[in-house]
Amino acid sequence: MTTALLRTVGLVLGLAFTTATASPALADGGVRRFALVIGANDGGPERATLRYAEADARTVAGVMTEVGGVAPADRVLVVDPDKASLIVALGELRRRVQAAEGQRTEVVVYYSGHSDERGLLLRTQRFTYKELRDALSNLDSDVRIAILDSCSSGALVTGKGGRHVAGFLENEANQVAGHAYLTSSAADEVSQEAASLGGSYFTHALVTGLRGAADTNSDQLVTLNEAYRFAFEETLARTESSRFGAQHANFDIQLSGSGDLVMTDLRTRNATLTLDEAMAGRVYLRDADDRLVAELGKQDGKAVSLLLEPGKYTVRLEQEDATYLGLARVDGASPAKVYAADLAPVSLVATVARGGGPSEESGFSETVSRVVEGAVASMDGLDVDLMVDGEALTGTAIGLGVTRYTDSVSGLQLALGANVAGRDLTGVQLSIGANVAGGSTSGVQSAAGINIAERVDGAVQLTSGVNITEHGGRGSQFTAGVNITGGDLDGVQGAAGANITGGDQAGAQLAAGLNITGGAMQGAQVAAGVNIAHGLAGYQGAVLNIAGNGRGTQTGVINIAGDFDGAMVGIVNIASSTDAPVGLLNIIGDGIHDLEVGTDGTGLNGTLKLGGKHIYTSYIGRYAPEQPDLIGDYAVGLAIGGRSTARVFVSDIDVGVVQFGSDLFGTSNSAEPGSQILAPRVRVAMALPMFDGHISPYAAGELMLGVALDDSGQLPTYLPRWSINQQIGAWPSGQIGVRLSI
Repeated sequence: MTTALLRTVGLVLGLAFTTATASPALADGGVRRFALVIGANDGGPERATLRYAEADARTVAGVMTEVGGVAPADRVLVVDPDKASLIVALGELRRRVQAAEGQRTEVVVYYSGHSDERGLLLRTQRFTYKELRDALSNLDSDVRIAILDSCSSGALVTGKGGRHVAGFLENEANQVAGHAYLTSSAADEVSQEAASLGGSYFTHALVTGLRGAADTNSDQLVTLNEAYRFAFEETLARTESSRFGAQHANFDIQLSGSGDLVMTDLRTRNATLTLDEAMAGRVYLRDADDRLVAELGKQDGKAVSLLLEPGKYTVRLEQEDATYLGLARVDGASPAKVYAADLAPVSLVATVARGGGPSEESGFSETVSRVVEGAVASMDGLDVDLMVDGEALTGTAIGLGVTRYTDSVSGLQLALGANVAGRDLTGVQLSIGANVAGGSTSGVQSAAGINIAERVDGAVQLTSGVNITEHGGRGSQFTAGVNITGGDLDGVQGAAGANITGGDQAGAQLAAGLNITGGAMQGAQVAAGVNIAHGLAGYQGAVLNIAGNGRGTQTGVINIAGDFDGAMVGIVNIASSTDAPVGLLNIIGDGIHDLEVGTDGTGLNGTLKLGGKHIYTSYIGRYAPEQPDLIGDYAVGLAIGGRSTARVFVSDIDVGVVQFGSDLFGTSNSAEPGSQILAPRVRVAMALPMFDGHISPYAAGELMLGVALDDSGQLPTYLPRWSINQQIGAWPSGQIGVRLSI
C-alpha cells in the first residue's frame, strides 16, 4: 500500500467514530459505548490450536474498560465459544443496546481466532461473514465497528472501500453514523501470532498504539485514525520477513457525518512512561515478569508517552549498530520519563534481533550443491602463500597464516590461522583458528576454534569451539563448545556445551549442557542439563525444562512453564496453566488445589489433590485408633487421577496405592495378620460444587487389592470380600465428606 493510499485510509478511518473515552470531559455528550470481545483458540481439528487468541481478547477487553469508554456493565467477554454461544452473546449485546433507548450508542465487536474466506471458525462450526454482517446490522446503534484479528479476515471487506468525507476533527459534536470493519489481514493472507509477543502481531500493535505509541501529533489523545495507521505499519513491518509472509490490515468504511474518535485520553493519566526526544530506534518494554507489553519504532526528536500499569519495566533500545538497556518505574502517582542518556550499551550478540524469512531452497542437498559449486566449479584462481590478502576470491586460497578477503568469497579457504570473508561466503572455510564471514554464509564453516557469520543460509558451522551467527537464518550449528545465534534459526544446533538462539528456532537444539531460545521454539530441545524457551511448540527433555508459554510436551525432573497446552511429565511440574501435569508434585496456578476430608465409618480420611485442569496427583492419609477389627492406626498413599465436569457434578477417577498398618514406618515383626498391608486401589468420587466451587460435598467408592507384607503373610480373615489366597484379597469401601477448593 502506498503512502498516499495509507494517508487516505487513515483520513477515512478517522471519521469512523464519535468521541467517547473514559475521560469525564469527553463523556458529557451522553455517548454510551458497548463492546463484545471474543477469543477462540480452537478452530477445529484440522487447524492448529492457537495459544494467544483468548489472551488477546482479554487484553483488548481490559483496554476497552480501562481507557476505551466502555463501562464494565456494557462489556461482554466471550472465551472459547461455539456458534450457539456467539449467537447468544450477540443477542445479549442487542438487548443491552435496546435498553439504552434515548442515548447515542456505539458498538465495538472484536474477534481473535481462526477464520477462512467464508467466516469465523468456532471449534467445528463456522459463523459466516454474512451472518456477522446481518447481526451487526440488526443492532440499533448509531455506529457499529467490527475488528477481526484472524486469517483471511479481509474476506469480510472484499469488494468494499472507504470513501472520503470532510470534517476531520472539525466538529466535536461528532455525528457520525454507519459501520466500519477493520481486519488484521487481506482475504488471502495469514494472520500471525508469536510466542515472543505473547499474542498476535496485529492486536499487539493495536494495543500498543492505544496506550499512546500511536499519538503522532503529541496531543495526548489517540484517535482511531492514529491507532489503525500505527497497527497497519507495525504489523506489516514485523511480518514482511516472516515465514508466512507480509500481513496487510484491511478496512471497509460506510459512514456519513463528521468527527473523530478519541480512543485513549492520556491527559489526566499519571501511570504513563515517556520516552524522551533523543531516543531513536526500536524500543521494547518488558514488565517485571518479562512480558513484552509494548514495542515501537521510535523517531528522533519526538517524545512518546505510553499508558502502562504501575510497576518496574525494562527498556531496550535497538539501533543498527548498537543496543542499549535501562530500567524505569511507573508508580501511577506522577508521569515517569526515561532518557536516552540513562540507557547503557549492551553486547550485540545478546540482542533478540530478528533475521529475514526462510529462503526458497533449503536442506542438505542445497548445502552440498553450494559447497560443490563454490569450492570446485568456480576454481579459476588459486593462491598459495603463507598469508593471502585480497579483495575478493573466486577459487581457492591456502595459507599457513590468514586468508583474508574484504569482498565476497566463492570457493575454498584453507588456513591454520584464520579465514576472513568480508562479505558473503559461498563455499567452504576450513581453519584451525577462526572463520569469519561478514555477510550471508552458504556452505560450510569448519574450525577447531571459532566460526562467525552474519547470517547462515543453507549452511553448516562445525567447530570444537564456538559458532556465532549474528542474525540467524537457515542452517545448522555443531560444536563441542557453544552455539550462538542472535536472531531466528531454522535448522539444528548441536553442542556438548550450550545452544543459544536469540529469536525463534525451528528445528532442534541438542546439548549436553544448556539450550536457550529467546523466542518461539518449534521442534525439540533435548539436553542433559537445562532447556529454556520463551515459547514452545514441540518437545523439551532435560533435567530442568523452562518454557514461558507453549504447547507440546515437557519431560524432566523439574518442568516450569507459563500457559502450557500439553503434557508435563516430571517429578515437579510448575505452571500458571496446563491441562495434563503428571508428576509427584504439581503446582498449577489455575489448576486443581483441593483438600478432601471424609470418613469411611471407622476413621478419618484426608486427601490433597494438586494438578492441572483435568489431571491431578493425590496424596492420601488416614488415621483411626487401633481397634481389633481395624487394620491399623495410619495409612499413606499416592494416586494419579483425572477430572471431568458435567452440568451439575464434578467426577474424579484415580488409580494409586495405599500402605497402612500399626507400625507403618518401621519393620513389623508382629505375628498378628495384616499389621502391614500394601493395597493398590481404584477410586471414583462425585462432588456437588457449591459457593462457586469452593466447597463441595462428595461421595467416593474404592476397590482395593490388598497384599500382606508382614511376617505372617496373611490378610485378616474379616477384611477381604474376595480372597485370592491367604496373602492377597480384594474388598470395597466408601467415603463421604467435604472438598475444599482454592
